[in-house]
Amino acid sequence: LNGPYNAITMCASLHAYFGSFKLALCPTDDDNVYRIKTYRQFPSLWIRQLPENRVVTFTANDPSIPLPSRFLLEAHAAVAEILHISGMAEYIDDIMRDRDRIGCLAHDGSTDIQRLMLIW
Repeated sequence: LNGPYNAITMCASLHAYFGSFKLALCPTDDDNVYRIKTYRQFPSLWIRQLPENRVVTFTANDPSIPLPSRFLLEAHAAVAEILHISGMAEYIDDIMRDRDRIGCLAHDGSTDIQRLMLIW
């Protein structure tokens, strides 16, 4: 997975939403053309920054460098869809917020370690 076929350049905020499955690139029938799909909790501020037709086309300035892998982007989109349809995306977000808020274990032993470990 450590190759150019698994690399996309995007701004840090969009990269974070992509990494947390709030943004996905769904393959179309055309090579290297993807439909941008956003999910709940994707900020409306950023929606206005996306192309109106919600389509992105990858091109290469250097033909020796492969474009992003359709297979990997399709797998990412499938995981995003499963997480959102099943409700697991929100559940994981809740756990992550709890983990960030807690920061460390409670001195009185009341920290729900099992819940925090579910995402590891």
